[in-house]
Amino acid sequence: MKKSIKIFTITAVFALSMAANAAAYTHFLHLSVNANYFFHRDANFRDIYGEGKLSFGAKANFRIVDGFHLTGGAEILNAKGTIPETALEAEAVHRNFSAGVAYFFELSYAWDLRVGADLVYVDYEESAFGEKIEDIGWAYRLESALVWRISQDIYSEILVAYTYGTDDIDGRSIKLGGFQVGVGLAFRL
Repeated sequence: MKKSIKIFTITAVFALSMAANAAAYTHFLHLSVNANYFFHRDANFRDIYGEGKLSFGAKANFRIVDGFHLTGGAEILNAKGTIPETALEAEAVHRNFSAGVAYFFELSYAWDLRVGADLVYVDYEESAFGEKIEDIGWAYRLESALVWRISQDIYSEILVAYTYGTDDIDGRSIKLGGFQVGVGLAFRL
């Protein structure tokens, strides 16, 4: 019986402290959607698809304590291009799924700076010459965003990120990731 009371007391204290923490941090979830202009690292990719492509993403930042957040996100890039030597069409799709950490620095009432690092799972495919190549790879991503409060729970973002990774396909090394700039809309819950 005494053991049950101790377990109940510890559980109650933990639950009350979590409730107090949630009340103190009413904005514990930061959700954002963004459009980015992506500059791929791989020279062959740039030769076929061009210097930059539009990508779209979404990210969730879950507050752990103060400005420290755990993050998860997804991003997609679709590209169509022409192989220079043959003038044949090619198509590429990159799907990135990320998990990492971020810290929000409060600059003022209306401005925050978000700095983060992610591990990125890259699922990519390319169709050319009537063949389709699919593979996965891993990359690292560093990101920074200037976040501006539009209203109580709605924010806009300007972000800059760099993703770095490599993979081998049929003995040929390819570069994953690159530099990107983007704008986004975020909601705090």
